[in-house]
Amino acid sequence: MKRKITRLALTIVVFFAVTAGLLQYVREVNHLLGMARSELLIIARTTVLTLGEDVAERVAGELPIDPVVTRLKRSQDLYGSEEQLYLIVFESAGARIAIHPSRESLEGQSFVKSFDLDRVRNGGTVTLTGARGLQGKSSNFAFAPVFDPKGKTIGALVVESEASRLYRVLSLDALLLACVLLLGVSFTLLMSHRLVRNVVRPLTELIDAVDAAGDGDYSHPLPLQAEDEIGHLARRFDRMRKLTQKARQDERLAAVGQMVGSLVHDLRNPVTVVTGMADLIAIEEDPVERREMTDSIRRSADRMSALCNDVLDFTRGSSQLQIAEYDPVALVKEIFTDLSAVAELHEVECHIERQVDVVISGDREKIRRVIENLVKNGIEASEPGGRLDVSLARSGDSLEFAIRDRGNGIPSEIAEHLFEPFITQGKKNGTGLGLAIVKSIVEAHGGEIEFETEAGKGTTFRVQLPLVTLSDSDVEA
Repeated sequence: MKRKITRLALTIVVFFAVTAGLLQYVREVNHLLGMARSELLIIARTTVLTLGEDVAERVAGELPIDPVVTRLKRSQDLYGSEEQLYLIVFESAGARIAIHPSRESLEGQSFVKSFDLDRVRNGGTVTLTGARGLQGKSSNFAFAPVFDPKGKTIGALVVESEASRLYRVLSLDALLLACVLLLGVSFTLLMSHRLVRNVVRPLTELIDAVDAAGDGDYSHPLPLQAEDEIGHLARRFDRMRKLTQKARQDERLAAVGQMVGSLVHDLRNPVTVVTGMADLIAIEEDPVERREMTDSIRRSADRMSALCNDVLDFTRGSSQLQIAEYDPVALVKEIFTDLSAVAELHEVECHIERQVDVVISGDREKIRRVIENLVKNGIEASEPGGRLDVSLARSGDSLEFAIRDRGNGIPSEIAEHLFEPFITQGKKNGTGLGLAIVKSIVEAHGGEIEFETEAGKGTTFRVQLPLVTLSDSDVEA
């Protein structure tokens, strides 16, 4: 980006510098040509005035012509050899050279030119540049008409100057202009470098810092020392960047706090079981009862370990599955047994509405936590005296768990984001992480989860799992 801006700036500067130089040179050429024509025309008109009022009679032979020749020679000597002054006389067929002080041999010869002299015949003045002169060289001309006493044009005073003189001046001007142009281009390049250093480079650094901030990198350097508008903008952006970074850090800390709260919430039940069983086992004398209590403590400890692993898998974005075959109906009954105390507390009856005789493969403990979470949520969402149904149905190569409660339904503003982390249905001790983990476990098995809810009538969650989960390796959650 920086190189593109630099090249573009330099190209524009050089283009405008060269264009301005060429335009200036063209104006200079036109100015010099105009000055040359004006100078020749002034010489021609001034010389005509010096020839005298009787020039027509003298040229016609009515009076001696010597005074005219003398006056023309004086004018020639006055202006030097660079301009040739001579007098032409118009004839019916054209014009002839009447007097040529510096080249008397040409006197009497026809003045044949490719350019039109009608304007001079009509009493006007004419200037020409780059026409062929008497010696065959490129010359500049000025024609001033000569009148007889009656006002008729009888001829013209011609001033001829070789164009090489003007070309030498133009060459010097071109050389001077080239030097000025070179200095101008050098100066503009220097200014462009300062522009790149003071404007383009800070702007590029600011753009790079904005892009880096968009990617989460808040350490990219900024042109904070610049005293112009870019520096002001950079300092404002740096302040905003620091505030954004702090907000993200606060957000991460809050997320960690919510996740810890979710873990503590989920661990509360198994910890309660372990504590209660530990108290009972100390006073229980029946070996069978003590064995059952020991098994209950073991299951609760395994459940706490599994809960911790679920949270870790969710934060890593992957889930390691331990694939084994299991009976889904027996799994649901086991969940009902473990949640019987919760159901009694909320005065909710739990039933298996439909059963299937099928064995599926998957990570039994993870699927148990999925169904247990949905059943527990359904119990807590139900009104006292309510009912919760779990039905199982086979569809092709999949098995569907349907968990239906008769609660108040899920509000629409929550339903749209229900499976996002930290979205809760409004439960007193809810943390909003359970359903996000549920969804990640189901998807790790290659399954799908969806729900239907209706205000005042309840919610139904449907979990579809393949009958066979193919791999027990790490799977993206």
